[in-house]
Amino acid sequence: MIIREAISYPELHQVYKLTHDAYVDKGYIEPRCDDLLIHYPNLERIKETTVLIAEENGQIIGTNSLTLDNEFGLHCERDFPLQVMQERLTGLPLCCSWRIVTRKDIRDDWRIVYALIKATTQKIIQLKYRILLMTFHPMDALRYLRILNAEVDGFCHNVAGLHNAPALLVRGDVLNFPYKLTRNINELTQGENHVV
Repeated sequence: MIIREAISYPELHQVYKLTHDAYVDKGYIEPRCDDLLIHYPNLERIKETTVLIAEENGQIIGTNSLTLDNEFGLHCERDFPLQVMQERLTGLPLCCSWRIVTRKDIRDDWRIVYALIKATTQKIIQLKYRILLMTFHPMDALRYLRILNAEVDGFCHNVAGLHNAPALLVRGDVLNFPYKLTRNINELTQGENHVV
């Protein structure tokens, strides 16, 4: 399995399809005629957003996106405006991780999720960012909190644009991330791809 950045529109198309299928399966959206979901179009294809993909045998099996704070905002700003504003007031470099999904048949394989989180963490460190904001369904949040040694910073009853999708805002500080996530920073800085 290789973790790398998506570099073409056909790859982004697969990411949108994977996201659509995962969100339909979880009941967050109704099926769409084009089978695609671009949940935050304002964050797509801007220089501050990196789309990471997990690829196995030429197939995209998972994805996660990272967006650095920018003039278009962050994915969690609609649902957690006060928390995002407070983070900006600290002056610490701020980014968000969003759209972490895997293919349905391997959704229980946390090895893929962990590899995406590790590659995302290393990208954050490489770019010299410090505070990471994420949103998770409350049922999924505990495992992410443990992996990242992060904390809950807010709750909303339903994420904008979805249904049946309560969310916790999770805040992680790179300085508190576990060593096993940050130790092999050279894996990303020396090459384009991160092989797991």
